[in-house]
Amino acid sequence: MANKHRGIEISPFMDHGEKTWRLKVLHNGKQGGPGHYPPVVVPPGFGGNFEITIVDGEGITFSDDPIWIREGTRKPDEHVIDPQITNIRGANTTVLTFHDANKGRPRTLTYVLNFNNARPLDPEIQNGGGAERIDNGGPSPILVAAAVAAVLGLIAAVLWLK
Repeated sequence: MANKHRGIEISPFMDHGEKTWRLKVLHNGKQGGPGHYPPVVVPPGFGGNFEITIVDGEGITFSDDPIWIREGTRKPDEHVIDPQITNIRGANTTVLTFHDANKGRPRTLTYVLNFNNARPLDPEIQNGGGAERIDNGGPSPILVAAAVAAVLGLIAAVLWLK
């Protein structure tokens, strides 16, 4: 499975007397502010290696719990990490990295970035799906095929000995 690098820059700015965020997606140049954050797209068949950098943050860093992320369009309001998101690194720094496996069907992941000394940011990721097989807890197809072959071999041996 191939991975796509997804670089994002976020920078604080003043909007009507309140410090808020501007987000820029580096691979396509799309950017926006509150209510207009561009989604980050992970195309079908690819995973995503994310790197989110605070630019001109004036001492702002990611918090001890830097990202909450879940499937759907409803913003997480408490700590939750979708199972597709792994290798989260960057708490208390200005660079946050994580991997998005982009498994199964297409879906939207909504996330909240949490900071020290700043309000949260809540954009979304649009996963195209299909990059990795989802392990649904059932038996492996290889094990099922081996078991069927063993049973058929046993039946053939019993019939041959009769």
